[in-house]
Amino acid sequence: HPDLRLQMHDYFVAINGQTSCAAMLIEAKECRGKLKIQVVRMKPWVVKIVKGDKPFGAGLIYQNDSTSIHIKEIREGALKDYNESARAYLQLLPGDSILKVNSIAGVAQQMVETMRTLTEFELTCTRALTLTP
Repeated sequence: HPDLRLQMHDYFVAINGQTSCAAMLIEAKECRGKLKIQVVRMKPWVVKIVKGDKPFGAGLIYQNDSTSIHIKEIREGALKDYNESARAYLQLLPGDSILKVNSIAGVAQQMVETMRTLTEFELTCTRALTLTP
């Protein structure tokens, strides 16, 4: 079934019963038999940001070839304004990820450039899981 295939941005939460990141990596490298992998697929949501002449207002972490953008912190600007008027479950928080800006997905550098240049845009976001290091 197509929904059972791994997809970009799926999270591994356990490998052969191991749940910490370090233990999952060791298990994946050293296992000589089958791997039983538990995966969580986060449900993305879409928000509309009206930036106007304000900065976006977030500290972002990404690499030019990343497929998503990690929100490190919320600062003064359009994102803070959005959060103040949004329902709690739709707010963007530190730790959340941006998967798409308008129709641009898969190339973080292009997504960031779009947020810099446009005065309003839609973000497709997901809430990251907190895993044991």
